[in-house]
Amino acid sequence: MYKNDKVIRRYSEPFKLKILDELTTGKLNKYQLG
Repeated sequence: MYKNDKVIRRYSEPFKLKILDELTTGKLNKYQLG
């Protein structure tokens, strides 16, 4: 569980940054995210 948690945390940050970047630049709406 701990290893999986570390992996999730490791990849979740870049993923969140990517989503935020797409939200600001591409202006995705909630339907595209959902």
